[in-house]
This record gives sequence, C-alpha cells and structure tokens, in this order.
Amino acid sequence: MTQHGYCVTSAYPGSEALLLIEKGTVDLILLDLMLPGIPGETVLEKMKSTMDIPIIGVSAKTDIDSKVNLIR
Repeated sequence: MTQHGYCVTSAYPGSEALLLIEKGTVDLILLDLMLPGIPGETVLEKMKSTMDIPIIGVSAKTDIDSKVNLIR
C-alpha cells in the first residue's frame, strides 16, 4: 500500500484501533476479526454505529454463521 502512496497505520489490539479511528484520520479499515482484547466483531459494531468509513473484514474463522452475522 505504501508503495502506491497510501499511509498505512497499524493498531493492535482492538481498543487501540478504536482510539485511532476516533481521531478521524482513517479513510479505509482493514479489520482482522480475531483481535486480542476487544474482539473484532465488537470493534466492527462500534465502528458501524458511529462512523462512515469503509471496512474490509478479514477472518480465519471457517463457520458461515459468523461471517453472515458480520455482513448484517
């Protein structure tokens, strides 16, 4: 991403991601749903309810139900 001129910032764990996003300098979120501390699903719900930022969710989970719930 940086090779194409984008500024990339990492946040780990979920609580750090929420703080970074609240600063308002994020244009796109690539979210690992298996974060330590606050689960990625919880981070996603908080972001969806308060922010209008595109989110791409990444998950190693294999069950369909958890993936379908994220889309809702």
